[in-house]
Amino acid sequence: MRAISYCIPSTWATKAIAGVNQMGMSLNEVGNDVLMLLLLGAVYTVIGIGVGLAHNSVALRSLFRKRRA
Repeated sequence: MRAISYCIPSTWATKAIAGVNQMGMSLNEVGNDVLMLLLLGAVYTVIGIGVGLAHNSVALRSLFRKRRA
């Protein structure tokens, strides 16, 4: 169950916010939680682009093509 919760961004965000607001931790002390949030964001972005390409590759390819004048 813990492995699943680690894949959910709100787990890390809650730990960071609670650490800063309620425990008086500095941003350096919650830095690992923030880095994990950034990592999860990057992973989910790549997954989203992959799913989008698999679903509608023609439309997405046209978004990344350079427009000719």
